[in-house]
Amino acid sequence: MFGPSVTSLDYSTLTNTTQVPCSKNGTTDRNQANLWEMTMRGLQLPAAGSGAGTDYGFKGQNAGSGNSAGGSFVIEPGAKSGSGADGRVKIRQPGGVPDTDELQFYDDGTRSWIETKQTDLRIRVSGYIAGRDITFGSADGGNPSIYVTAGTLQVGVGSNAAFGPGLFSNSGTGATIFGGNYDVGWNSTPAGNNPDSCIGRASAGVLRLTDAAGNTPTWLQQTAARAILGTAYTNATTTFSSISGLAIPAPLVAGRKYAGWLELTVNQALAADGFKLDFNGGSATMTSVNFGIESVLGGALGTRTSTALNSAVTITALADTSDVVISVMFGCVCNAGGTLIPRAAKNADAAGATMTVRVNSFFWLDDMP
Repeated sequence: MFGPSVTSLDYSTLTNTTQVPCSKNGTTDRNQANLWEMTMRGLQLPAAGSGAGTDYGFKGQNAGSGNSAGGSFVIEPGAKSGSGADGRVKIRQPGGVPDTDELQFYDDGTRSWIETKQTDLRIRVSGYIAGRDITFGSADGGNPSIYVTAGTLQVGVGSNAAFGPGLFSNSGTGATIFGGNYDVGWNSTPAGNNPDSCIGRASAGVLRLTDAAGNTPTWLQQTAARAILGTAYTNATTTFSSISGLAIPAPLVAGRKYAGWLELTVNQALAADGFKLDFNGGSATMTSVNFGIESVLGGALGTRTSTALNSAVTITALADTSDVVISVMFGCVCNAGGTLIPRAAKNADAAGATMTVRVNSFFWLDDMP
């Protein structure tokens, strides 16, 4: 310990509350040697006369010469007797309660432990925490978890590494889980078990959506490329306008291939006015595109297919004024990324009647290999 030195000390007078300013100063005085060999029960330095306290520490002996190693500083708690417990190294909060406001270090002969008596253990590093094996286990029967209250939790592997079975196995709810009846799972609370929404392995090369037990099917929502009409679209003219409620939510990505279909429930107040459709309402451009009317019950088809976003497919007349489902297949290779939005209008206008696309019509698109 470094600080004001002493050259004489009666070791027999040390108690749990004795305040001892001391240093190892090279003396051969027996009292000094006793000081460094003592069990250090309750060793305490006096308070600073004013201002901040002085830092004190322990240091191993420097090497004398050559390529020699410096001396280590070793802390070895006392050994147990009988059914007792071995001692621990403890760092206590100033003024704290023993075994409550402290961090404890110990080794049980099989594992080394860092144990906090408070709720949280927080480690602040400026670089990385590295190790061959970093394991979050449940030796005490608890449910280990990694939980981020703010910011981003990033889990990654290097170019020559891979995730393996059992990574975060049986970890707490809200974390990624590998192993068991499911491979990846989530639920709404970060402190529970048994995620309610999971992706699991059904068989070789096959994934399934399930609950934690692997028994109940669950849903997957692809919000990027699904649109369903929440408000009816109307047009009483032959001028195109965008069906904004059927815009694909995520912008298309340059170079990607897409395929899907558009299902429209259409009502034409005057059947002879017909219907026309294109996909020129957005900002994406195409290297190639194909779309066409797959079916329309009883209607008279005009232009059945198209190879340009702004080139319409048409129905010259509908069968009657009842609702009809119009199915349109769509496929493309995106050139410049951007939005994709269908447009509609009447094919003709004899008397200003209104054409309506009903609520719950939908546009379904997939990114393709």
